[in-house]
Amino acid sequence: MSQTAVTIYSVKKNEQFVGMHTAKEIANLLKCKEGTVGVYARNGLRLYGEYEFKAVDSKPLAKEMRRLSVEYEKVRTQLFNSRYDLSRIKIIPEMEPEDENKGSKDV
Repeated sequence: MSQTAVTIYSVKKNEQFVGMHTAKEIANLLKCKEGTVGVYARNGLRLYGEYEFKAVDSKPLAKEMRRLSVEYEKVRTQLFNSRYDLSRIKIIPEMEPEDENKGSKDV
């Protein structure tokens, strides 16, 4: 699996956290050039007077990890924007099966 260095940027709009994206994704979303994102992040400038960028990660990412990251962000955004009362969803953690020898000193 090939790996490429990808810088991940934290994006804020008017001090509100928007998400974490690559320069390419940000450029597509905000109709600017990829290079603009890096320049604005390095110099602490705001794009259109409201968007702030901060480089948070510059590690090589495998394609699969990047795909999962994008998929997670898409689902998270859909849930966040759904306006559904998520507190009404009961999340029950999976329980691990009891170990027969648990608590026993004769293991």
